[in-house]
Amino acid sequence: SALKFEVYPTFLTKDDFEGLFTRWIKKWIYDFPKDTFFSYFSQLQEAVMEFTDCIFNLCKEVVSNKKLMTKLQDSRFDVIVADAIGPCGELLAELLQIPFVYTLRFSPGYTFEKYSGGLLIPPSYVAVILSELSGEMTFVERVKNMIYVLYFDFWFQLFNAKKWDQFYSEVL
Repeated sequence: SALKFEVYPTFLTKDDFEGLFTRWIKKWIYDFPKDTFFSYFSQLQEAVMEFTDCIFNLCKEVVSNKKLMTKLQDSRFDVIVADAIGPCGELLAELLQIPFVYTLRFSPGYTFEKYSGGLLIPPSYVAVILSELSGEMTFVERVKNMIYVLYFDFWFQLFNAKKWDQFYSEVL
């Protein structure tokens, strides 16, 4: 195979990681309130923060593992394919001095698409992802969609940006 996988020691066991996703899926299906947008997304944000804290620790372990970083550097990869929802790919690409490509289907509220990719997503025409709205909205639904956009712009966070910014600054 042209794909190469590197396994490295970490604080997180396979069972811990599977448990994290199992709890996340159970919460998403059974526990999250479906009746109101704001209560749903405030609980979703808690679950997402738990996931990104896990990714943060994994990232920290990768970049501080000198043996692994040397092995990755010596492998002379052409590109890193990274998921924007789990930060760290761009840091590895910077450290290894190779290009990276994001794989991204959507982010809650189209936050990454708007600010990282510069995609135009007018709230009067495009329903916020993960909302109950469709592509054909009434005037009231368009107003509701605008409120959702503001919610994602100013309140909902996929990760603790200050923590990641400080970490990236320390590593770089």
